[in-house]
Amino acid sequence: MAPVQGLTKASSGSTVRSLASVEVRKNAEATTWYDAELRDVIGRRTVLSFAEGVWPTREVPCDSVRPAQPALEPPAGSSLLDTLMQKVSQGDAVEFRVAASARNPPGWAIGKLLGFEAAGLLRVAIGHGYPETANNTLLLTPAMVRPVSVERVIDPLSTVRQVVWVEPMLRSWLGTPDARGCCELVQGVAGLGLVGAGSGARGIGLSATSEAVANDDDSEQFDAVILLGPEASCRRGEMLLRIHMMHQKEVEAFHERRRRKLKHLNEQLQLPEHVVHSSFDVAADLVGRTVGKGGVRAQRVEEEYGVEIRVVDGRREGDPCHIRILGDDEKVVEKARDELELLRQDYPVDEDRVGWMLGKGKSNIQDMARKTGLAHLKWTGTSLELCGSYRSLEDVVLLLDSHAEYYDVYQEMSRQNEEIERSFDALDVAAENAGLMDRRRGLESKGRGKSREPQGRRKDDAGAQAAPKQRPRSAGRKSGAGKGGATK
Repeated sequence: MAPVQGLTKASSGSTVRSLASVEVRKNAEATTWYDAELRDVIGRRTVLSFAEGVWPTREVPCDSVRPAQPALEPPAGSSLLDTLMQKVSQGDAVEFRVAASARNPPGWAIGKLLGFEAAGLLRVAIGHGYPETANNTLLLTPAMVRPVSVERVIDPLSTVRQVVWVEPMLRSWLGTPDARGCCELVQGVAGLGLVGAGSGARGIGLSATSEAVANDDDSEQFDAVILLGPEASCRRGEMLLRIHMMHQKEVEAFHERRRRKLKHLNEQLQLPEHVVHSSFDVAADLVGRTVGKGGVRAQRVEEEYGVEIRVVDGRREGDPCHIRILGDDEKVVEKARDELELLRQDYPVDEDRVGWMLGKGKSNIQDMARKTGLAHLKWTGTSLELCGSYRSLEDVVLLLDSHAEYYDVYQEMSRQNEEIERSFDALDVAAENAGLMDRRRGLESKGRGKSREPQGRRKDDAGAQAAPKQRPRSAGRKSGAGKGGATK
């Protein structure tokens, strides 16, 4: 578990120092404190581990272990040296950093501040109360000097050890970074000194930041979460952990289902030897149309071409599906794919041609879809959404283009017909001005009731002989329509 520095707030409102990182001295009289990680508190003794395994895991009395002092954090706009000068003065006792060696871990030793030197360095005498000589003075950077720690040693009477046992299905999760993050969260919220995954018998496991974890098998033996701190904080921390683990069970179940699906996917993707295959992705909303209701369309293609069709679902809901077609002959497999795969295409329609293209009750496009074997056709308001095989899309686009070309032809025919109508209206006006309107109306009433057919051509019509002299309107209209058609 990664070290957590600073204070945490207990449920009672008091503050509890984090015990993730501690400092230990070799005996009660020693003045050098070495870095360590707390793994457990059992009675009046602590269980400690050390970075890089320089010292083996050992039990140390509580009165020789204290929480690590947080590093000085200079405020904005200030330097570490300025902050340190506000904390200590010349002649004060300080602690200076001792580097790790082959025999000892890094730590902090007692010294005396002799003064502030140029270039931001500090002159420190080793020990406190010893004679100041050139052999026992050091020039150190501000980062290697701190005020003497005021942290108190661990009090075993106020530090409760609570073991929260974990169900077997979650024990593998205890060794993950996610579990360490969960423990850190509970530690901060509940106001505990330390929370970590480990063994109820051996204590909290080694930190993931420790080099020693590489040779440690604790993560395979984790069966509990250990809580260290005040009694009230332990109760609160246990409740929080129970809630986290309840939800984690659902998460672990999801990962197990995902693992099984991925395994199935890998099995599906493994092909037998000497098998020809072709594959393509299908949008989630198009899978049903592609395979057909109950898979009937895919089954028909399998029977017709002698191939095998596999559908592999997407990893998440809404993801495209993957379809693979397996067979013995490459050409047959490609033909099966052409038959099965559905493509989408938009066919834009100009606003002034919508009625012409769709037809009454959309009869035009429905008829084209039926003739070309289109799987789906929909009017979106601005275009036709076409869905079908590559061949059916080619065919329906050809029909739509051909139908669209006749729009201009019919528009021209309509225009010419309107011109003819206007010409006859002009003749009516001229006839009325010449006083011939009553006779023309009489002839028109006889002619218009028979689809504008010239009256002179009907042998049984009483007015047939007079038609050529009077030029009935119906005869003239028939003649004009004929000329218009010839022009076209």
